[in-house]
Amino acid sequence: MLLFRPWCGVMVTWVAFAHMTWCHWLYSGQYMGTFPFVGYFMVLVLRLGSVAYNYQDGLLPEERLSKTQALFRINSLPNILEYLGYVSQGYMSVGPHVDYVDYIQYTKTEGRWSRKEKTPNPLPAASVALARTAVFGYLTFKTARLAPVAFLKSYAYNHTYSFWRRLGYQLLVFEHQRFMCYAMWSCFEAAWVLSGQGFSGWHNGKPAWAGAVNVRVLGSELAKHPAAIWANWNIHTGLWLRHYVYERLTPPGQKPGFLQLAATQMVSSIWHGPYLGQALFRLNGSVIIMSGRVLYKYQTRLVDRYPALKLPTRVLMWAYTQLTHGTNRMAFFVSVLTIRDIWRVFGSLYYLQMLVPLIIVLLGRLFPLEARAKEVTLEKQAANTAGLRKKSKKDA
Repeated sequence: MLLFRPWCGVMVTWVAFAHMTWCHWLYSGQYMGTFPFVGYFMVLVLRLGSVAYNYQDGLLPEERLSKTQALFRINSLPNILEYLGYVSQGYMSVGPHVDYVDYIQYTKTEGRWSRKEKTPNPLPAASVALARTAVFGYLTFKTARLAPVAFLKSYAYNHTYSFWRRLGYQLLVFEHQRFMCYAMWSCFEAAWVLSGQGFSGWHNGKPAWAGAVNVRVLGSELAKHPAAIWANWNIHTGLWLRHYVYERLTPPGQKPGFLQLAATQMVSSIWHGPYLGQALFRLNGSVIIMSGRVLYKYQTRLVDRYPALKLPTRVLMWAYTQLTHGTNRMAFFVSVLTIRDIWRVFGSLYYLQMLVPLIIVLLGRLFPLEARAKEVTLEKQAANTAGLRKKSKKDA
């Protein structure tokens, strides 16, 4: 950062990702489904990359900065104490990621944490998060016995279960994994709220804690389209990918497309580890999101013509979202399933989680339907979290 400021963001991120990938490879196969120490380093990589990019952005003129870059850029090099405090602060096991500017304002009681401002009461929000932790911790314990991931490799699953039973089992495994993440993130949400660092401003006279929320349970469970799943899941890592990969790969004045989406998903795949299952999950996830955009266009036109179909089409869109994402999620369990196991699990459903989204995308290319000027795109809907965060900062 000190020697190569114009390119320090790119250089730091590439070097950190390379070292993290080596750690993933070095210790692969030793976790057996447990949480590895590399998980702490994964969060550290996000912090190193963001602070380097923010410092790099400090050289750019105002007119070349995006709203996010202008919000988080750093004009002067952090001193060694601030830098070490930022990259080594607590909550590193599962996040959430916090940008350097927010961390400095929090430690110096500036901005929305200023002592001149009204102090929010963290107890109600923390109590809700702890209660959610207990509920989903219990559900995780119960579903772990009902749906072990290793059973996907068994003879009984592959040769005695019917198609519908295999589908149901995969969805149960998916829900178990979601329950576990809900419990884990809710626990750290409570800690983040109690520390005060998760405070994101005031909304309608009440304190908002968007900085602590890393998952929205209802937003994930009731997602109306595939993009909403990603917008409500691992929120702060998703914002990091959006701000430091997705937006920076999009040329100025142009709209992001499949290449930017696929590249962002691949960066996420590398961040999670150099596993073919991760790459398959992310690439197919990109196709699922693109298929959701196609379906969304047809859904809005159909509802405009036949308003009575609004509820049925929403239910069908929700079912498509949960089925495709849930079955595609089987590729995520790389600590238990090899790529051959994952491919066999996909084949147990006749690869429908891959073929159906791909066919929808191809049909959308062959029979394009232009979006109307008044339509709200899925991309804008998926960016609601970032917009809320920026609004809270301004209110503060």
